[in-house]
Amino acid sequence: MLMMMISKVRSNRQAYRNMLMMMILKVKSNWQAYRNMLMMMISSEVKQASIQKYAEDDDFKSKVKQASIQKYADDDDFKSEVKQASIQKYADNDDFKSKVKQASIQKYADDDEHKDDEEDKEHDKDADDGKKSESDSSKPSEKTFVPCPMKHDDDHHHDKHTDGDINEKSESKGSILKAKQM
Repeated sequence: MLMMMISKVRSNRQAYRNMLMMMILKVKSNWQAYRNMLMMMISSEVKQASIQKYAEDDDFKSKVKQASIQKYADDDDFKSEVKQASIQKYADNDDFKSKVKQASIQKYADDDEHKDDEEDKEHDKDADDGKKSESDSSKPSEKTFVPCPMKHDDDHHHDKHTDGDINEKSESKGSILKAKQM
């Protein structure tokens, strides 16, 4: 009988422990939920106070901007988040999209270095177009430089010769050379 009583006490003790553990877990989960709710309320209030201070205090605004710029420069994850948020805002907000386009147009108009780059690109494009037009022509033009086949003397000048000019000049120069040699 004593053993039965001991066994019953032990089982009651175990049941009591289980009941206490469940109550502790319930209180703990309720406490965690209550704590989370408080943190959200506090966070929301702090956020609202910060937004209000940002709107009213230019010194605070300057410090926040500097801190944000520094964090953007130092933290690649933050940089990625900012870029993604900006892309999403650009996709969702037509007013923001318009402002970004206007800022881009203004920066393009104000950026002298960018203008120099554009002029270089235009110059390169013009040069490329010139190369294409030269290579596209299959027969030489009348103003194509052709090397002079004549013997050189003091009276001969190297100008740009056309195909027709060379034959005429070489005949006349040839006769002049023959006359000098005689």
